[in-house]
Amino acid sequence: MGIDLLASLVMGNHDHLVLRLRPDVVAAWSEAEVSRRANAEDGCTGHFWEKRFTSVALLDAAASLACMVYVDLNPLRAGVV
Repeated sequence: MGIDLLASLVMGNHDHLVLRLRPDVVAAWSEAEVSRRANAEDGCTGHFWEKRFTSVALLDAAASLACMVYVDLNPLRAGVV
């Protein structure tokens, strides 16, 4: 995938990932190389992220940083650390 992993957290009942899309990396990839292959492996149709995950676009560096802080502090707020 053409992404950078900025932050991640595995909780008991859910996961958090903060990802940066890398359109510069995937610019030369065809649709068949990405969506169709992933969908075939999972037995799904439609867009890759459809029905699998919830995502929110972070539009600037400040939003990305705030989200990474939220992910890092999530176990503390949940009382598991």
